Amino acid sequence: MFDIICFTEHWLKDFQMLINYENYNVGSCFNRNSMLRGGSLILIKSSIKFKTRKDIVALSIEHSIELSCVELDRHIIVCVYRPPNYQNYSIFESVMEDVMAKLSNSNKLVIICGDFNVNILENNSESCRFLNLFKSFNLSNVFIEPTRTSTTSATCIDNVFCCCDYLDKAIVDYLPSDHSGLMVTFESDIPIQQVQIHSRPITSGKLNKFNSTLINKLNDWKLAENDGNILYNDFFSIIHTEFNKNFEKKTRCVNPKFRFSDWATKGIRISRERLFELYGLKPIIKTDTFNKYVAMYSKMFKNTCKAAKALYISNKVKSADNKIKTVWKIINNETNRNKTHNNDYTLETHHGIVSDNKLVAQEFVNFFTSIPIKTTESLNSSPSLAFDLLQENVPACPTEFNFKHINPITVI
Repeated sequence: MFDIICFTEHWLKDFQMLINYENYNVGSCFNRNSMLRGGSLILIKSSIKFKTRKDIVALSIEHSIELSCVELDRHIIVCVYRPPNYQNYSIFESVMEDVMAKLSNSNKLVIICGDFNVNILENNSESCRFLNLFKSFNLSNVFIEPTRTSTTSATCIDNVFCCCDYLDKAIVDYLPSDHSGLMVTFESDIPIQQVQIHSRPITSGKLNKFNSTLINKLNDWKLAENDGNILYNDFFSIIHTEFNKNFEKKTRCVNPKFRFSDWATKGIRISRERLFELYGLKPIIKTDTFNKYVAMYSKMFKNTCKAAKALYISNKVKSADNKIKTVWKIINNETNRNKTHNNDYTLETHHGIVSDNKLVAQEFVNFFTSIPIKTTESLNSSPSLAFDLLQENVPACPTEFNFKHINPITVI
């Protein structure tokens, strides 16, 4: 059983979407209103959680580009139908570019499939424009084989474009359609790869200790050898050993920062390639005018990247359900302050060790509420009378409060 099935030209109307598909839910669909046939549909296995991307579906133009789109935990899937023999390719191209630009703001992996009715087996201006459009957003086609075969032609007009690796692919023939089916298997649970950072913390205290240790070692060093090479190696062996002892190497894992492709626009990608070309020409063109031009271009590129990244982060915060939590995630990610918190607490009491979070909180309640009794135990009076005295002379607090355990994430 397939996890996700994408259809084009389903020919169904809105009311027909209410049909119960066994073991599947309608993830997203586009149905024609004024014309017959056409349409785009995504069915998802009932056990899979998803979100319908209505903002992408809303970009559809009937009989030009018909879209359905769902968002999963780590992937965004778009199903596209472009009708054949439609002359204005620029409309399709413009909408498709808007779709990919919108999806490029997400950290999730994008998969776009469908019937595009552009034969990539032909080397013409339309197929080149089509492939370059996807390549500009780092999306590559999975299939280069014919997907629609007749007695007179064999064309590759259906395809799957993605920015990630796939496990397997296959063309499914013998369907009740003049098109072949396309089957692609992707990894569903892709772990977030952490980056290892190696460092040697150097402080003034460690430097002083290193200096004094090194002086003592060198004072005790006996120049027994006459060979200068051996003395040289021994000298640096002492320095190397003491350096490693005093400045221990530490390794920490952090989540990667925003990737370049997350926030870079098509224009920024083109500018980056141009900048690389200019850097490559610097050893050849050694003039002050050219060097000044490269420096100016580099400065403009950096400023543009800063503005684009700021806009990306701003939109990410605006679209987030929990804006404060998202802001702190971005701050921690950009400053490499992502840390795992140990939320297991233990408290030593006169009853013994308490480790349950709720019991720890209750111990604090008991401690603070027993303060009046505890503070009057050493007086030459009855604790109960002292407590009654407090009740008679000190107004009661109108607001009741209790201590309870909360998760740090709740505070953020």
